[in-house]
Amino acid sequence: MDIFASNKRSQQNKSKWEELHKKSADERVRTTPSYAIKRIYESLEYIQTHSTTVNTLEIGCGFGRNLHYLITHGFSDNYVGIDQTEIAIQKATELLSDYQQ
Repeated sequence: MDIFASNKRSQQNKSKWEELHKKSADERVRTTPSYAIKRIYESLEYIQTHSTTVNTLEIGCGFGRNLHYLITHGFSDNYVGIDQTEIAIQKATELLSDYQQ
């Protein structure tokens, strides 16, 4: 795949998510985690017994619902969420404002 096609596809993907997040920005932010996060949380005891420090990185965190769940359940020591749209980052920051250092 050439670089131009890859960059064009990347921009199309970003535009798709920006549009979706703009449409959803005024709705109440869900705090129920995805099924995958619930399954990961079930492994907490194993993770904590095999690590001295647990770090969580969520790529594509959207409005922060999965991070919210993990934070409120004490899943790890440190949390980082990243997203490609400013709207998602703003909404996640608002949702998680009580937990920021």
